[in-house]
Amino acid sequence: MFRFADPQALYLLILIPILAGIYIYMLYWKKKKLSKFGNPTLLKQMTLGYSKYRPLVKFVFLEIILTLLIFMLARPQMGMKQVEDDKMGIEVALMIDVSNSMYAQDVQPNRMERTKFFLSTLVDALHNDKISLGIFAGEAYPQIPITNDHVSVKMFTETLTPGIVTSQGTNLAAAIEFATRSFSADEEVGKAIVIVTDGEDHEMGVEEVAEDARKAGINVHVVGVGTTQGSTIPMPNGRNLLDENNREVVTSLNEDVCKKIANIGGGQFYRLDATNNAQKHLIEELKKLKATKGKSKFSEPNEQFLPLAIVIMILLIVEFFIFEAKNPLLRKLKKLKK
Repeated sequence: MFRFADPQALYLLILIPILAGIYIYMLYWKKKKLSKFGNPTLLKQMTLGYSKYRPLVKFVFLEIILTLLIFMLARPQMGMKQVEDDKMGIEVALMIDVSNSMYAQDVQPNRMERTKFFLSTLVDALHNDKISLGIFAGEAYPQIPITNDHVSVKMFTETLTPGIVTSQGTNLAAAIEFATRSFSADEEVGKAIVIVTDGEDHEMGVEEVAEDARKAGINVHVVGVGTTQGSTIPMPNGRNLLDENNREVVTSLNEDVCKKIANIGGGQFYRLDATNNAQKHLIEELKKLKATKGKSKFSEPNEQFLPLAIVIMILLIVEFFIFEAKNPLLRKLKKLKK
């Protein structure tokens, strides 16, 4: 996929038609001035060495070079490339609640969209760390195994929607148990689970699983999304979610459950709101974990800087050897042929 990393630089392309307009005006002004000196035919005979078209060719070359330079500033990228590197980092397992309650709009625009923004900024902050991604509702499901490929993680988080799993509910125990199995076998590296949920747990055993994770040296952090006042759940069909008695379901953030899980799991609870406080404090907490050095494989955009640079260099060299006056050697050759 082709893209520009800094597309705002493309606004500089407005310089191309502006410079062309100035050049055309200067030609008109120059022609007007020369006409005052005498007959155009006589002036042409007096300047036999002057080329009428070469200055235009040089200007076109410079316009093309300037256009390519602007494209370079915009950083064109085509596809992805695999990169290997040694980095110091930790391991973080992200588990995202995708139950229908994440459609609730007690945080704007809704719980899931607010969660996506949170995940995007969090992943950006975990520069050298390995990340796994999983989802859960009534059961837990894998999305991406532990990796340094942050680009892929962010791409997957953008596709998350509530209700993408058939088993509905909020099984926090399954989420923690699955996340615990997502880490590498490295016992030295710091490990943490980050659960984003509204805390409406419908299953048993979450406290035991959180304690097992803590005993295994894994911190369990819980990010609560929603409000304690709660709201109805607008579904994609335009209607609010109804229960078995045909009454509107009202969902609210269960802070008590979230705090209890985080406390037992040796982590912290964070309320996800309109600010970036949750990201900020969570990142500070994750930085306390022990980072270890390991071989990393990750994807990054394939920059197209070099091909443009080569074309620009060739054009500059060609433009340099285009003289405004006619080449005297070429004139001598024409005379010899005659």
